[in-house]
Amino acid sequence: MRRRDVQRAGSSLFCTQIPYIHAPVAESSTSGSSGQPVIVKRTGVNRLMWLALTLREHFWQKRDFLGRLAVIRDDHIEGSQLDFPNWGPPASLLFETGPSHGISVRTGIARQAEWLQSINPDYLLVYPSNLVALLDLFEQRAWTLPRLRQIRTINETLTSGIRESARRVLGAGIADTYSSAEVGVVAAQCPDGGAYHVMAESLIVEVLNERDDACSPGQIGRVVVTDLQNFATPLIRYDLGDYAEAAEACPCGRGLPTLQRILGRRRNMARLPDGRLLWPGIGGLRYREIAPIRQFQFIQRELETIEVRLVSDAPLCANEEQQIGDLVRKALDFPFELQFVYFSEQIPRGPGGKFEEFVCELA
Repeated sequence: MRRRDVQRAGSSLFCTQIPYIHAPVAESSTSGSSGQPVIVKRTGVNRLMWLALTLREHFWQKRDFLGRLAVIRDDHIEGSQLDFPNWGPPASLLFETGPSHGISVRTGIARQAEWLQSINPDYLLVYPSNLVALLDLFEQRAWTLPRLRQIRTINETLTSGIRESARRVLGAGIADTYSSAEVGVVAAQCPDGGAYHVMAESLIVEVLNERDDACSPGQIGRVVVTDLQNFATPLIRYDLGDYAEAAEACPCGRGLPTLQRILGRRRNMARLPDGRLLWPGIGGLRYREIAPIRQFQFIQRELETIEVRLVSDAPLCANEEQQIGDLVRKALDFPFELQFVYFSEQIPRGPGGKFEEFVCELA
């Protein structure tokens, strides 16, 4: 099943008879960042599994529930700070917890950074792209978060280099979780080996190549999932549209299937004129060594042209644009024409607060 199949089916895909012990039933919608929003129905059992899997991830990471939690995500009111007496479900259902604080990911980065300093949290939950901007600002200002023990990332692909930057700037490690609106938590990072453990009690997860054969460890393929508990919307061998690298069994002994890394969606791959698709690998380039760049994004609208979106502390001169262009063309292995577009504060986020470093808009 693909997204378009679920969209075309509409309400006809929903089950008309659902076991009463699976109530209540509610709709869940994807962000639509791909231009293909999907609506599914999920049940109380799905909610229970999400609570259980989230709590297990807390235990894996040995978090201290009495610590202070800061959350930066899209479901908080923009520009407003929200304060709560506890962490919320699932931790607060079973344990005494410290307070939590929330702010919208769409709030300006400078205000977010000041807000974090005022809270001085033990734990921070944040989107990877937003974390990159915060790390850059904290490094520029030589700021720290003295109590910070760990960063949790969700919602977007965690690209290379972010873990190292978090260690260097804030002295904290990152625990990443891979999830989707359609099926909930897909995989969580192993606290010992660093790969991602599939939530096999809830889902069957396959990594398939272009021939629909299972990928061997080290190979990259499409993520296809089967939801084992959703009796409201049967998602059987559903192609999430994501790509991941298959992995060997983890030596930690947990016994769950493992993914080595999550790479993103097909639209995050660059398309070359010779028909090749490749993962851009341009997020880890050191742009700030050339110019004072605070945020970047690449949009491929035409086969040989890429729009380079930048937020910079100062306008780039022609030589700086040329140097950045040379880095990008070398990484992509093609002499793309680059069109530079500048934003004053932030590059706009997509639906659901998502931000993608590279987006291919070619059909």
